[in-house]
Amino acid sequence: MDRLDAVVTGATGLIGRWLVPLLTGRGRNVGVLVRDAAARAAEYRAWVSTHGGDASRVRFFEADLAEPGLGLDDEAREALRSAQDFFHLGAAMQFGLDLAHARKVNVDGTRQLLELARSAPQLRRVVHVGGFKAGEACEHGSIDTTRLGAYELTKLEADALVREMEGAGLPVTRVQPGAIIGDARTGETTQFWGFSDLVRDLYRGKLPAVVGGEGFWMPLVTVDHLAAFIAGVPELAEPESCYVVLDDATPSLEELLERVARHLGVMPVRRAVPKGALEVFLRMGGERLTGVSPEAVSFVDDERYDVAPMRKAMRDMGLEMPDLERAVSRSVDFFVATRFGARTGTSVPSRARARASGMRRVAGVPTYVEGDIDASDMVFLHGIPLDASSWDPVIEILDRPGAARADLPGMGRTTKIAAPLAWMESLLAGNTRRPWIVAHSLGTRYAVEWAARHPERASGLVLVSPFFLQAPPPFLMRNAVTGTLAMTLMRESDLAKLVGEAWIDAPREHLSRPGARARTARALADAHAVRDELATALRSLAIPVVILAGEHDPLVADPGPARVVTIAGAGHYPQLHTAGAVASAIGRYAQPRMSVGPLRAAPLPNARSRTSPTERLSTSSSAI
Repeated sequence: MDRLDAVVTGATGLIGRWLVPLLTGRGRNVGVLVRDAAARAAEYRAWVSTHGGDASRVRFFEADLAEPGLGLDDEAREALRSAQDFFHLGAAMQFGLDLAHARKVNVDGTRQLLELARSAPQLRRVVHVGGFKAGEACEHGSIDTTRLGAYELTKLEADALVREMEGAGLPVTRVQPGAIIGDARTGETTQFWGFSDLVRDLYRGKLPAVVGGEGFWMPLVTVDHLAAFIAGVPELAEPESCYVVLDDATPSLEELLERVARHLGVMPVRRAVPKGALEVFLRMGGERLTGVSPEAVSFVDDERYDVAPMRKAMRDMGLEMPDLERAVSRSVDFFVATRFGARTGTSVPSRARARASGMRRVAGVPTYVEGDIDASDMVFLHGIPLDASSWDPVIEILDRPGAARADLPGMGRTTKIAAPLAWMESLLAGNTRRPWIVAHSLGTRYAVEWAARHPERASGLVLVSPFFLQAPPPFLMRNAVTGTLAMTLMRESDLAKLVGEAWIDAPREHLSRPGARARTARALADAHAVRDELATALRSLAIPVVILAGEHDPLVADPGPARVVTIAGAGHYPQLHTAGAVASAIGRYAQPRMSVGPLRAAPLPNARSRTSPTERLSTSSSAI
């Protein structure tokens, strides 16, 4: 690598994960200061590559903002001094920080980074990133710090230090962003606090009131726009000393959360609490009761900020502010898709798939859909008490990341109830691929009813544990009222026995939401009432049907001409506990026939037979 063009602290943080790909994608060689650099390098290079950057242009330096000399050796220091631009994003960021530690990182670390930059012979500019509350310091030069927590206080102290060094001749620009949300295109983020906390509590029905009332807001900015702005500052002919970067079209917090509630299909918050009263309550013990930090409240205010310098700089950079309403929806969708950071790894929607994933109106119901439902040739439907993510192990083995799946009405992340057939018709209205429908348990009702009405639009069905051919549910669960009581009394240990300890997280969260247990009981009772009709409809289907049944949850009714595959050692949830065998069966009977093109699916050999072929797969069976 040639000499460095730029140095970035906080490269593994939220802003840095968008800034470094942007800089390297523009052909700049970037030195990143990182703790445990050797252990984190591979993951970070992969991130840069998948986010539009050039990982070969990233050079890692073991460093720590809290250490004397930033923990750099002489060789590293000399290499870093070759850069012309320094981007200081690093900070200790969380509520409840120890003040001494926060000062060591946020103030002393900033001082040392600025001194390193000042020693660079070719220095063009230092860009220091603070927070939008420090934007008041941009305008007034001071701010009341008597009631601030350690994080906000030390960020303001660092801002004052930067202004002091600027006065001594250092070419530095302070960027003070608003509350940062995810990528405007995909909603992707690595930060699940702040705005995410509000959305999470609203989503779970645990946000009793809005802070402040009319005029109070939390100004937002998307991380991709912020990164592009920061990257462009050194390129400006005459940069300002300070920019407040936020979307001043952000509505009041009350209106913002009402829009979010409408998008999610949940009840909006109708009460407001004066900010001062809430701060007193939290400091007098309310934090222990609510889990809300007094520091979090300080980020909601009625202060307005001067964004004219930002607007002028954006024009010079050729930047436009992203559409805020769409960006907020994308961020909310990503929060929900990842269960607010709990769902990680390969199960998280990819950047490409995230654009087609999220909450969408299906039969008038805000429905969580993952993948491009209109372009997918395979659609997955889940059962009780799961959600669409329960298919992740099977989809990963099949290597079909684009396969679409949706949370059923009233289930998982879809909180409203709709008639199964009307919902399916709306869900698949734009799909002309003649998809295979893979459905589990309750989802098999949706699959069979739709296929019976529209056989020409389906290549076939894979029905996993079709409840209407298996033993009926307990007596109490056959009625919506008694079923609601039974669901209400269900303990977490009962839930774990039902789906397995490893799969309890999603149903535990979904069933804790207001009305979820009643909706689940109603769906189960309604489905039980049409068992016979579903069995009759199944036996009349003239399209390929494959039934997968666990060895310990066998069929008790006639499946007609469907091919029956028994999954050895499995119960009612074979896709969770024996994903390899389920994927193998899907791959053997459904997947190969999807290459024949839209609307021309070939039938299985037994499609017209009145005798059900049977097969047994071991749990070690692998996908094709």
